[in-house]
Amino acid sequence: MQAINNSGLLTICNVCGLTGFAPAIGYVYDPTGETITITDASTFGAGDGMKIEHLYVTDADGKVMYASIGAADGSHEFDVSGLNPVEGFTINATVVSNKRAMGDLSAYRVGAGAPTTGNLGYLNKTQLS
Repeated sequence: MQAINNSGLLTICNVCGLTGFAPAIGYVYDPTGETITITDASTFGAGDGMKIEHLYVTDADGKVMYASIGAADGSHEFDVSGLNPVEGFTINATVVSNKRAMGDLSAYRVGAGAPTTGNLGYLNKTQLS
């Protein structure tokens, strides 16, 4: 008796077909102006390009702001004056390419423990079929 049939999982690859896809996003937090600017610096393989980037800024109270970038090398400025900066902010971004490659990136405690400028890390890449 076979408890779990995992034969279909043997061919899954979360980075297959992602040649040239390198999600990269920078951020700048201005505590005086109460803004966070997020800038795309992603690169894509031949014949591919950016479809959209989903951007989220969350404070320690769970308040979330959302925006998207629809062009390569684009940026977005969040007005975070209505958020609680005491424990810093979490920034999450998902980069989606035209060929359905996806990269999730994050930065935690921005402005509290993390620097006020930097690049999102904790990268996870996936190719959707």
